[in-house]
Amino acid sequence: MDVRKSHTSEHIFMRALTTINPNVVVKKVVHKENINEIFVESSSLSWDDVVKAAYIANMIILDDRAVRIEFFDSYEAAINKYPNLRAYEERITPPIRVVIIDGFDVAACKMPHLDRTGKAYLFIPISLNKAKKNRFVIGYQVSEAAINYAINASRLVDEVSKKLSCDFSRILNAIGNIMERNIELGRKVRSLTRYIFDSSPEYALAGYRVKYVVAPDIDIDEVGRLTDKWIKDNIGIIVAVSMMDGENRFLLASSKDLEIDLRKVIAKLFEVLGGRGGGRRNWVMGKINKVDGLLNALIDALASVKN
Repeated sequence: MDVRKSHTSEHIFMRALTTINPNVVVKKVVHKENINEIFVESSSLSWDDVVKAAYIANMIILDDRAVRIEFFDSYEAAINKYPNLRAYEERITPPIRVVIIDGFDVAACKMPHLDRTGKAYLFIPISLNKAKKNRFVIGYQVSEAAINYAINASRLVDEVSKKLSCDFSRILNAIGNIMERNIELGRKVRSLTRYIFDSSPEYALAGYRVKYVVAPDIDIDEVGRLTDKWIKDNIGIIVAVSMMDGENRFLLASSKDLEIDLRKVIAKLFEVLGGRGGGRRNWVMGKINKVDGLLNALIDALASVKN
């Protein structure tokens, strides 16, 4: 990695970004082999801001402007000559090294730089993450790495377009439609889950009242919400299994008033049916390998633990 390309590009980009969002202040820049990161402080920062700034930065790179260095004995001397100087004052010590990008940016910096912007070739932002309140991290690539990233992104866009059977301009619409259908499907699955839960049978097993909710493709998270209400309103045990995508996710819960440790019950079930999981005394979750024989294994497990 050529730090000169990475850091010169950062200067260009940050000047562009501060023209779009004047509240942004750079706090730290990190150059790694696989990614460059700019840590900034701002009350707000959007991906749209980053993309607009990247466009301006690439125009400056394409313009192949001269980059030169000047030295000053003090910060005051530098700011007197260049009132628009960008500088992290807490870190500045004489002599003040000032990097001037012809007609665009002036910044105090001790890192190495290119002598012309065109040698950076290309700047590509690849991520924007919020680190904490008013702190953001911008990831970017430059030069050959940016070219490779752009080519791979173009290939990915083409593959996604073909899978969605739409052209580039309609990808977001197609994804939006899929998300809406998934949301509606989720509503239907939760509704079906509530119906199955309410209509599931209850048994008296080993002296316990047991609600037995075992069905394919039910939403185990919705079962959890329904179970939480049921064990507060009733004295008993819930056994629920959702058979989905080749897995048998289970939930075993009991009213707190019952003197039973479900961790011991599930351990007995695993001996017969196989699986893994864990939890609290009255609430365990996990996966079981087999559903066939669950009811009989549950009777034996409850009786064993009770005795």
